[in-house]
Amino acid sequence: MKLSMCRVCRGPYEKRSMSHVVCSTPCAIKHTEQKRAKADRATLKAAKANLKTRSQYQAEAQKTLNAWVRDVRDNGKGCVSCGTRTGAMHAGHYLSRGAHADMALCPDNIYRQCARCNLYRHGNLIPYRANLVAMRGDAFMQWLEGPHPAIKITIADLVAVRGMFSDMIKRQTVVITDSDLQKFGLVGKIHQFNA
Repeated sequence: MKLSMCRVCRGPYEKRSMSHVVCSTPCAIKHTEQKRAKADRATLKAAKANLKTRSQYQAEAQKTLNAWVRDVRDNGKGCVSCGTRTGAMHAGHYLSRGAHADMALCPDNIYRQCARCNLYRHGNLIPYRANLVAMRGDAFMQWLEGPHPAIKITIADLVAVRGMFSDMIKRQTVVITDSDLQKFGLVGKIHQFNA
């Protein structure tokens, strides 16, 4: 008869039935404890998810969007403000998240920016604006700086934003399409410039 390997001690044993997965009683006790611990971890993970605040969901969505901007859409480009390609790179908002919370999740408001400009020069906004005008044009800047309708974003929308940009990072997709927005139920939930 063919010998099987014990799931706990990895020793050989003779399997007597399909449910027989361990070699001895001590291994069976340990195997049961491991299964309970795994179930407890899954329960704890679900409980923690239920305790998350809206701001935690917002932070997760923002982190994923920033990673997409920095590592996929603007990958290989220099800092939008000073043009440097060396050092740590961030995803810098042209309109700050504090003053323009409605534009925090707008990809048209976020560009790859070096840590020096983003953190120590507070966005280095004068060259940031000049370079945005050169890249995107005056009509874009008027739209970006203009008033925007308020958009109510729910926790479900924040989860969808995170999912969409995670998916786009995996696929290395540079452009947001209508089908991406429809797939994740985000049509009309993210400000976008339409040229």
